[in-house]
Parts: sequence; structure tokens; C-alpha cells
Amino acid sequence: MVSIPTVLLLVFVAHSNAQVCRNGGELHKELGLCICTHSWTGKDCSEWKHHLCYFDDGFSYRGFLSRTKNGLRCAPWTTDSNNLYPLGENGVDVHNHCRNPDHDPKGLWCYVESSELVGYCNATVCPDHYKSPPNITVKGRGKDGKDNTVRFLYGPLVSGICGGVVALLLIIGLAEYCRRRRAITKSPQNGTKHLSSKSDVNEQRKRGVITVNMDTGESKEVQ
Repeated sequence: MVSIPTVLLLVFVAHSNAQVCRNGGELHKELGLCICTHSWTGKDCSEWKHHLCYFDDGFSYRGFLSRTKNGLRCAPWTTDSNNLYPLGENGVDVHNHCRNPDHDPKGLWCYVESSELVGYCNATVCPDHYKSPPNITVKGRGKDGKDNTVRFLYGPLVSGICGGVVALLLIIGLAEYCRRRRAITKSPQNGTKHLSSKSDVNEQRKRGVITVNMDTGESKEVQ
């Protein structure tokens, strides 16, 4: 059986592993999943969704595109040509993906590999409908009797399995604790038995002297 300390430890672990939504995503408390913004996806909204297009001027782009419009390969941002944009800021880091850290109105760009040139990347502005909010409704029938279907377009459906397991273990642990604490009916000891009626007392008197415990109803024969 699962002990009470083990159950409490599991509860602590489950709490420490609680779902965290990144990059502006919000946790749907009832269903335990992240509702990501239009740019991100994944169970914790940490995966960029649109790699071949960007929003606005591309400043927020975090995709993996690394080619210019002319098909040239982008150089890493660690190249000596980059002396303006610190690593770890505005999407610039140890990679060669297209970025727009200076809000260039022409969009994404990068340093070109094996040269001191820069090139604009082969990406376009994302269509407006990409910014539409997640299509989420609740399954079941509303007050009007219409069927309300649930669909999640952003982020995977994450069930509350962990919480259910913890709750089950708590119930098992509590039941085991109560079982051990429950009063157990005493078994008759040697030389004693319960008197169920006056006839039992009379029968005992025929055999010899008996003593009766008035609190418990137990009798003991004295030979």
C-alpha cells in the first residue's frame, strides 16, 4: 500500500511540474492546456509556428529560415561582421536564422555567409487571418439545444492525467490509514466466551462456577 508520506511527495512533484505557458500563452485551467498566441505552438507555446512568413516588420520573428531571396546561405550571428547586435537579445543568438533586430521596414535580413554583405530573407508578411484567435468552443449542448463542438487549434490537448493519478493515490492512502485505525472486534480469549443468553449462563452453572464481566458480557469458567 502507498504510505501517506509517499502520497504527499507525489503531490509535491506534481505541483512542481505544473504546466507553464511561454511566449504570451495562457493556461486553460479547466482543461490544463496552453492557449498560444498566433505566432507560437506546442504544449508550452515554445515552438515557432510560421517559418516562411513574419508579422508586422518581422522584429518578433523566431523561425528557422536562413536563406536570402537570392538563395544565399545566412552566416551565423557570431560572425565578425556583426558588431551591433548582442547575442541573446531580440532573437539574435548562436545561429544563422533570419532576424530583424533593428526594425528594418523591408523585413527579415541576415549576414551573408563568406562575405561582408547583408541580404533580405526569402520570407513574406503573414496573411491577416493567421492572427485569428484560437477556435475553442465547449463540447456538449447549450441552453438552446445546439451542439457545441470543442476544437483546439493552438497547442496540443493536454489532459489532467497527473492530477487524476495524484487524487487516486490520495484516496488509496487515506483508505489504508482508516483501515489500520478502524476498531477490530476482539477474538475470544482462552477460557472465555460471549454469553448470548440466560440459557448459556445456566449451562455454565451446571458445569461449575463461572465469573461474568458485566461490561463486556464475557464469562470465565472456574473449575
